[in-house]
Amino acid sequence: MTSTRSSGRCPRSATMGKSLFHFIIFTTIITTSLAAFDSDFCNAKMSPYYKAPTEMNPSPPVLFFDNFFVLIESKFLDTKIVETTESYYSQQGEKAYSRVLNKATPLQIWIDANRDEVTFVPDTAQGQACVDSILEISPIYSLYKIYPDPNKEHFDMNTPAAVFGWDIISQKNVSYQGSNSSRGIPTDLWYTCEYSPFNDTTTFTEWQIADPSNLVLPSIVHDNSQAPTYVLPISSKVTYKDKSDPRNPVERVMQMDFTHFSKIQTTDRHFLIPPNMICANSPSSQIPLPTMPNYFRFRGEQVLVESPNPAALTYTIEEYSHDLGLFIQDFISVPIPYSLNDKSYSRLVTDFNSGLTYSLDLQSGSCLVNPVDAGNVGAYPLAGGFVQMRDSSQFFDLDSTNYTYLGQNFVEGRGIMCDVWSAYFSSYTPDKMPNTLYTWYFAAASWMQAQGYQQKNPIPVMLELTSNNRVIQFHFFEYSTSPSTARPDLSTCYAQDDTMNIQLFVFKARYDQVYKANPIGFRSGFVKSVTAMTSLKSGLRIADLDFQPAPNNEIQIQFKLLEKPLMKGDVQNTYDPAPNTQIFNELSDKINSGVFSFDVQNPPSESPGKQTVYVRPNSITQLSDADVMTFTITTDTRNTDAHSKLSSSSSSAGYSAGSMAGIGIGMLIAGLLIGVLAIFLVKRFRGGNDGSGISMQKMENE
Repeated sequence: MTSTRSSGRCPRSATMGKSLFHFIIFTTIITTSLAAFDSDFCNAKMSPYYKAPTEMNPSPPVLFFDNFFVLIESKFLDTKIVETTESYYSQQGEKAYSRVLNKATPLQIWIDANRDEVTFVPDTAQGQACVDSILEISPIYSLYKIYPDPNKEHFDMNTPAAVFGWDIISQKNVSYQGSNSSRGIPTDLWYTCEYSPFNDTTTFTEWQIADPSNLVLPSIVHDNSQAPTYVLPISSKVTYKDKSDPRNPVERVMQMDFTHFSKIQTTDRHFLIPPNMICANSPSSQIPLPTMPNYFRFRGEQVLVESPNPAALTYTIEEYSHDLGLFIQDFISVPIPYSLNDKSYSRLVTDFNSGLTYSLDLQSGSCLVNPVDAGNVGAYPLAGGFVQMRDSSQFFDLDSTNYTYLGQNFVEGRGIMCDVWSAYFSSYTPDKMPNTLYTWYFAAASWMQAQGYQQKNPIPVMLELTSNNRVIQFHFFEYSTSPSTARPDLSTCYAQDDTMNIQLFVFKARYDQVYKANPIGFRSGFVKSVTAMTSLKSGLRIADLDFQPAPNNEIQIQFKLLEKPLMKGDVQNTYDPAPNTQIFNELSDKINSGVFSFDVQNPPSESPGKQTVYVRPNSITQLSDADVMTFTITTDTRNTDAHSKLSSSSSSAGYSAGSMAGIGIGMLIAGLLIGVLAIFLVKRFRGGNDGSGISMQKMENE
């Protein structure tokens, strides 16, 4: 027979071979003995109880579902081992899947007879290891009684009756023993003594099959007397002689209880091999991870399951802007007892222009600042302790060539067809957890087209991290490449005397036609121009930015200019931030000379283009707090309840920004209550190390 799979696959190890004979409970025979039919053994077991078939005795049960699921609890009576197995079997689909829930060595097995393929995934102390093999060199085909089809280039799945040991052709004796019960369920008791040529073993089995005359079975159609009566196995007790040591044969006994035996479909999802099983999925080509746009934002949902702890759920709102050098993350924890709000909102703003990270928390009213940590998920570590912002091609991984493209698969529970990439990292790196399988899911082009998406870049759908005792799933929702109107407001990080109120006017531009038609482009263009034409560098120092209509076709602009922090950042091209007075003088010179302008780029929904607007010369002034318009409409009011402000000279207290990372792969928020102060321990999954406790300013929901 010609195999459709390469025979160069990883062979089964001796350990796995031994495990299979302990774990594959799907058959009634588990032994390594080699012997012909043992008539003495069979006669000794059957003769005292044998009853010849009569017209009063029922026929042996052979009508099993062609496609079924069964849960099996197995007890090895001599070793006191108890195991549970979930088994899915499809004769029509020519597939099988079993999951053995053994505490010592859990195991998963996928069988595809049509492809001549068997895949093992044992959970070991070193984590999951995927081993792919072909059926013709694997003992699995005999354990499942799968046989080669002489007319086809693949194996055929045997009948479900044969899998359960009711293949009448090879049975030597069958004896009906009358009515009985098992686990309180009325049954018919059957004795069988069977010889299996697949593994050359003789077994004696005491079968408990549900008695349809004394039990209402969900598989029986009572209003149709011609409807077939399917077998409902309840339990079995298997006795066989282990002759692995011919000089000292040992009789083994195994008790199996069957439950939830039910019909399934040939397309049951359990037959699908997960896409992160690299050994079982043949990559069609070495396609690198997708390149992301220079701007995107999304809502994230992270679920962490880490034994023996309960599952942890964390929400995030994240925004990446390479053009502005900003990476913004809002962490929304699970409800905190006795808190004023049902959730706790924390914000982390990483500014790669200045090399500083700001953490804020509304409840405590605090704001802490530190240099960007090299472990920040948005940072690219450089020599000498410096960092730079990851570009869009590096955002999801610094080296996308580590990943193998595994083809397309659905994300379970969301129904989205995705392109899948996966990589296993065995050793620790600054941005990777050791002994962990990383699997990325991006929406397939066909799915995006069917949903009406116009963007060229694929949408991230899910990231899954799998290790020995931990599974992390991070889902992306509301992914968008349209810039947000919200701006991070860091005014609460500074004392009142560290800010400067500034007003200026754009002229020859109607508010409704220029600003209201494209507020995002207007706002972004103004901030970019200020940072480019002055020594400001970081647009985060522009706070409470507000635009209002003014007479004579002008637009009034008011904002707070935050004083420079005394802390020095750690970006590669470091600089000494300019003070407010210098920024104001530079901006005044540009405006009064008539050269200060900015471009308002067309929104993404329109064709590429821009409109250039100018600030009226001599219109820039400083305002006192009393002169600032009280009806100012701000775009980010998260900090209005803040009651504690830190000047730039007091913002460096013990906080490692690298303790917090993004998009779920870099963080776990666990709420700890100390009085009424919410303190979070953020564990950086992507880097694999823990962070320090921090006090942050709580943010209102956007």
